[in-house]
Amino acid sequence: MLPQLYTVTAYSLLQSTVDISRLVQVAKKRGYHTLGLCDRNVLVGAVSFYTACQDAGLQAVIGLHLDYHSSIQAEENEILLFAKNITGYHQLIALSSQKEINGQVNLSDFDSLANLYAVLPPRNEINYYLERDLDKATERLHFLQSIFSKEQLFYGVTPRLQLSQAEATFYQDQNVEPFAINEVNTIDPGEKTAIAVMDHLKNGTQMENLAELEQGSGEYLLPADQITHYFQENQKKALENAIAVATECTQFEMPLHQKLLPHYPVPNNLEASTFLRDLCHTQLKQRVKEVTATYIQRLDYELGIIHQMGFDDYFLIVWDVMDFAHRNKIVTGAGRGSAAGSLVAFVLAITDVDPIAYDLLFERFLNPERYTMPDIDLDIPDNRRDEVLHYVKEKYGTYQVAQIATFGTMAAKMVLRDVARVFGLSQSEANRWSKAVPGTLKITLKKAYEESASLRDLVALNERNRQLFSVALILEGLPRHVSTHAAGVVISD
Repeated sequence: MLPQLYTVTAYSLLQSTVDISRLVQVAKKRGYHTLGLCDRNVLVGAVSFYTACQDAGLQAVIGLHLDYHSSIQAEENEILLFAKNITGYHQLIALSSQKEINGQVNLSDFDSLANLYAVLPPRNEINYYLERDLDKATERLHFLQSIFSKEQLFYGVTPRLQLSQAEATFYQDQNVEPFAINEVNTIDPGEKTAIAVMDHLKNGTQMENLAELEQGSGEYLLPADQITHYFQENQKKALENAIAVATECTQFEMPLHQKLLPHYPVPNNLEASTFLRDLCHTQLKQRVKEVTATYIQRLDYELGIIHQMGFDDYFLIVWDVMDFAHRNKIVTGAGRGSAAGSLVAFVLAITDVDPIAYDLLFERFLNPERYTMPDIDLDIPDNRRDEVLHYVKEKYGTYQVAQIATFGTMAAKMVLRDVARVFGLSQSEANRWSKAVPGTLKITLKKAYEESASLRDLVALNERNRQLFSVALILEGLPRHVSTHAAGVVISD
């Protein structure tokens, strides 16, 4: 059975309607055993894709559709890459990061990418040169073979784009084998209209007429036996190669349960637990007017649990961040949530609530019978957040600290406005659609249609409105754009 490897999801922003959780469930029903992710230049869906496949009993292959730069060609080139092991996955991350940070990636910057399988899609630089300069095509092919190894570079064949005789002959002469690929960027045939609208959204343009809806470049997920039969009849060797590669690429396990907590740089080579204990007992006298046996017992109890659960470094890092803020007169919050139940957090000035005075439970915050990361909310004013971020990067290392991304999704009112703009509606007409949706928090278009008579009347008015609403239903909830989260920061080892 053909593995579906070339799957573009909605994380390739405005290029696909494929939601990962829905994809996995539908793919299983349509007979697939192995499923691949191959988003354009990004890997943000990799972990959720991998876990969704595991939960559904499917084999997952992690790939990347990479646009790479060549110094001898102005336009970017395309290549499909699939990780054969964990090292290959790390190489995909490196390639994606270079592309996203620098805007371009040069394969020549990498000595070897031999832990990746590479597939040349129908639109690739070799085919480009074959029409113009055979020597250059040969030179570039040999370069790619040196990077990925000869046995791991294939040329892609697809039901939709046939190779020319010259291309097929060239690859045969160069001993490059075929590889069966089938690009999928929608799940059902009816979603092709949404791809056409996405193209306009991405380019900030409008449709000239409704006929354009049928011109979207959407390719849906065919049943596994149907697409397998096509390659069995027409490209048997390509099918065999795709199955062999997928089989190897599904052997590696994504290490999702590692403990990657960073370490606080403790002075004098002390143990983190010893330093934390000494610090807390020193600070206790400054934070509590009358230190009684109750405080000593509670502090020792909490420190024992913190050490048992492996969070000594965690508390030292949070203390260090808050200490920097206090030394630099940056206002911080008094502490919210269950962290207020920790005496350790109070004596370290992470929180400003004395849990003994208010009889607050530490077990609501940390409990060895229920292993979870501590959750301490740090309130830092946004006008000085950059100072704290810069301090953390300097202290723990640029490559150990990262801000997290957040995805803006197309909610009910926003998606109607977006689609209305592509359909060429005026601002007042778009407002009418938006106002027809009730102001209920997180309302869906389906629910709005049930509740709002004015929305139902708008949809029923004419064919254009029916199409507009149909497309909006498909796009609703998909990622629209990505930005930097206002406060989320990751520190790892």
